[in-house]
Amino acid sequence: MKSTLADRQRGQLCTRLLSGTTIAFLGTGRSLSKIEFLASSGIGHFILVDGGTVERENIGQSGFACDDIGRLKGDVAADRVRRINPEVEVETFACRDNELEDLNAVLRNADLIIDGTDSLSAAMRLSRTAFQLGIDALHIRTEGDNRQYVIAGTLRNAPGLGCVRCFLKSACDRHEAGHQSPPFFNSHRIVPETLNVKGAWVALGLLHYRAGSTLSIASIGEHFAQLPCWIGLNGIHGASGDIFPIRAYREPLPGGWRCPVCGTSACAKPPVQRPEDPNQERDRQ
Repeated sequence: MKSTLADRQRGQLCTRLLSGTTIAFLGTGRSLSKIEFLASSGIGHFILVDGGTVERENIGQSGFACDDIGRLKGDVAADRVRRINPEVEVETFACRDNELEDLNAVLRNADLIIDGTDSLSAAMRLSRTAFQLGIDALHIRTEGDNRQYVIAGTLRNAPGLGCVRCFLKSACDRHEAGHQSPPFFNSHRIVPETLNVKGAWVALGLLHYRAGSTLSIASIGEHFAQLPCWIGLNGIHGASGDIFPIRAYREPLPGGWRCPVCGTSACAKPPVQRPEDPNQERDRQ
């Protein structure tokens, strides 16, 4: 009997759900292994947006190899996905998100947007787009010279819950006031890989939770949907002694302030989200 990609995922992931899912990635460089993780889980359709080319320095930071140098990062990611699952559908766009003629048209059929740009300008643009289209978005990035990482969500149909603009208000305020972060932080491959594993877990959990899945992975999505901002540390937390700790986070909003992207204000009480269709049976393989 011929084995399939999903034979040993049975009871862990819903193959039918994932094969019908479209994920859009904005930024594919340090997200390369996250894309591979999701391809191996059975995601059926990828939209990859990245105008960058692979440089020698990327090999020490990401999952690229010497043979990839000089190629478009999106094309490398597309080839990796097809090697994992020849039946997958892949669309590539060799540009930045703000260079697309119609970003909304490119993203409107996605089930999940993953922002891996490490750019607050791009994060705010994509958050606004996701909010307008009613599509879940994950903003997965590093901060603080790569010692700190963030997984924040702009979730659909969630007024008052928040988005990347109000979850990271202070950082966005500084950026809009003219502060420029370095074009890149020196790092090594383990830094983004640590974040990629956690980001893939959150993505899969959210997709299952949204579908009303009863598989255990949906509990990750449920927890994330209640407060979609998690901050972690690459190292040891001095006070607790925890290694690589990650915790839920919400920045206090000042009275009278209202988020220009999603409208969340200081007095808003975040709702506890529930699956849109808890009786939907999509757990069977």
